Amino acid sequence: MNDKLNKNIPQLRFPEFDGEWDIKTLDQITTRIGDGIHSTPEYNDNGNYYFINGNNLVDGKIEIFETTKKVEESEAIKHNRELSDRTILLSINGTIGNLAFYTNEKVMLGKSAAYLNIRNEVDKEFIYNSLKISKTQNFFFSELTGSTIKNLSLKTIRETKIPIPTPAEQTRIATFLSAVDKRINLLQKKKAQLEQYKKGVMHKLFSQTIRFKYDNGNNFPDWEEKMLGEVGIFISGIGFANIEQGGQTGIPFLKVSDMNLVGNNKKITVANNYVNIEQIERLKYKPILEDSIIFAKVGAAIFLERKRIASNFLIDNNMMSYTPKGEIKFFKHLFDTLRLSKFAQVGALPSYNASDLKTIKIRLPSKPEQQKIAKFLSSIDKSIENVGKQIEASQEWKKGLLQKMFV
Repeated sequence: MNDKLNKNIPQLRFPEFDGEWDIKTLDQITTRIGDGIHSTPEYNDNGNYYFINGNNLVDGKIEIFETTKKVEESEAIKHNRELSDRTILLSINGTIGNLAFYTNEKVMLGKSAAYLNIRNEVDKEFIYNSLKISKTQNFFFSELTGSTIKNLSLKTIRETKIPIPTPAEQTRIATFLSAVDKRINLLQKKKAQLEQYKKGVMHKLFSQTIRFKYDNGNNFPDWEEKMLGEVGIFISGIGFANIEQGGQTGIPFLKVSDMNLVGNNKKITVANNYVNIEQIERLKYKPILEDSIIFAKVGAAIFLERKRIASNFLIDNNMMSYTPKGEIKFFKHLFDTLRLSKFAQVGALPSYNASDLKTIKIRLPSKPEQQKIAKFLSSIDKSIENVGKQIEASQEWKKGLLQKMFV
């Protein structure tokens, strides 16, 4: 009989191990399972403890954001939870299933963060990975309560079944996966370093601290001060009736949400809606043919400062485009340095129009220098993109391993 047909034996296994895995509940392999406080603490901007919730648990670590509140030590002690180097944190309210190791950070838990104190005889890293596999995550999601904001109960967590091998096999699996995580972390650091390098180089280029030269060594002309309206055209989007939406061929009719689609992180390559020639003629649409920069012009989306390159397209009335008289990739990098949201008209629904942006002053090099700058920055972007693909591939590989190495 093939052992792999047995439901308590993993599909992929180190050769020195055999036999079935035991089934334990999380209650059996922990000394305590609990959550943070359900009330609002007394915040103090000068406190030295961070008040964290489920959204602070990111890829195995506790992430502190600018918006993360602080409390004084006395407040943290009053609501103390038994956290230790055996603790795994789990998001259980709103955001479900995020995980982090507790490594003695000065934090205080809110109600959307649960803590699981793993018994000494059980490998903590093995349990962490067991909680990440789709089988466990799917069970969590199947047991959620609440209508608007979903909640994972402590009772459900305690009753969650975890297949578990011998301590030696736990450690072998955890050590192997830790090595995979280490490679992913190194790639993530490399990507962050490249992004920081690009940011520093862009500052130097656009402040003219460093300059390119002609291929013969001669200097390029001095940069000129211009207004955006002098060197490009702003066009606001138009209405897009529901009845006209849903087309899958033709010219893309872009909405703000299209900037989030996979493959659209720099240039628009795919859209949710397209319009055909019949629609264009009947509705007298005027597609924007030239390479342009598109961005949100209404609502909270303007504060995300997302800009994309697009060509031969239409945009709805929540968007605006800018068609420059120059090298499009240079202007895209230039726009990435501009915080357009500071020009928004304040109101119930923040927005701006072309007149708000036309008068923005910029320093502009000659077109040959624009091309050199664009080529250089695009080469850095390519390096960042390549490392990003390596990260995605490594994460997918690990995801596949998790499904095969665990029961």
